[in-house]
Amino acid sequence: SFTEIKQILDSLMNALDINYSIREVDHNSFISGRVGRVSIRDVDVAYIGEIHPLILDEFELEMPVVVLELNVNELFKLV
Repeated sequence: SFTEIKQILDSLMNALDINYSIREVDHNSFISGRVGRVSIRDVDVAYIGEIHPLILDEFELEMPVVVLELNVNELFKLV
């Protein structure tokens, strides 16, 4: 669920002692209203959200899928 993937993000950021923010954005791969852009000091480093049902159908997935796509190169620049 989104709550579980956000808890993973929280744990990672807490372990790295990093403050971050999430703002709602639009992205075709995700369900509208269930996707966010993760930023650290105004630098976008990740997407977090629930994959759109049309994408799930394309891959013949029958269960909801949540994603945390983290750009570790940008993250390491900020750490």
